[in-house]
Amino acid sequence: TDALPKFAPAIYPAESQRRAEQRYYAMGKFKFGWIIYFIGILISVWAAVTRWKTPWVMSLVLVAGAFAVHVYGIGLRWYILDRIPVGNMFEAVVFTAVVGVALCVTLELFFRRGVFLLAAHALGFTFLILASNVMPGEGNLSSIRMILDDVMLRIHTTMIIASYGLIFIGAVIAIIYLFGYYLHRNAARSAEAGLMIAFCGAALWLISMQAFSLVPNTQGVDGYLKNAYVGLAFGITTSLALIAMGVLLKLNAPPTALVCAISLAITSALVAVGDHELVYIGGISLT
Repeated sequence: TDALPKFAPAIYPAESQRRAEQRYYAMGKFKFGWIIYFIGILISVWAAVTRWKTPWVMSLVLVAGAFAVHVYGIGLRWYILDRIPVGNMFEAVVFTAVVGVALCVTLELFFRRGVFLLAAHALGFTFLILASNVMPGEGNLSSIRMILDDVMLRIHTTMIIASYGLIFIGAVIAIIYLFGYYLHRNAARSAEAGLMIAFCGAALWLISMQAFSLVPNTQGVDGYLKNAYVGLAFGITTSLALIAMGVLLKLNAPPTALVCAISLAITSALVAVGDHELVYIGGISLT
């Protein structure tokens, strides 16, 4: 109520901060930005493949919109908490994405290659999905840990966190060029590998809906529990796939058969050891 700040005006947040906090939660902690980034991935792939100006402009507009939502959400956290938002894993992941997306857009405006826009959308989508579904805290506002409450340590932490986004960008661009290189060398096998990866992603997505059960939580936050024998079954499947890989290598089997065994091993291992969020997000990302 309005009477509470009068008891401790020195430590109670200002009215503008309280309104900002209300807006932050009313807007769903701004985690919905991943939807814009996802649409941008589709458009930026179109732009990168065709080199047409229209999809390039559309992709640029989408990344600008997603980035505006992204920055506004971080800005609200910064204003409400009165500190740079790098105090926990959620803030670190979201902040990393902002730095990486800004760099990608800058490089794209200079070089006009298309790949930087695709990397920007991929970075924003992946990191916001991780922040929304995997990172602890679920975006709720919290105080900074005392061990991080130091100016030099905050600068150090910020630089390290920002570098993670750059590593991800490098990986995305490398995958794009590798796929393009092999697509020119052998289009059929490249398409085959792409379809196989997409199939594994779809399989993981379907498994995430069948292998886990929704468990209500007394604190109001529902969770997922892996069904009985799922971990054991997929653990055995992983072992069999690894044995099959060894046999196929020994017999000099065709590459397609070996890739199938590797894909099965990775997919099964992810289900065997991962939780619902990891399997679900892995499925979406691969698809």
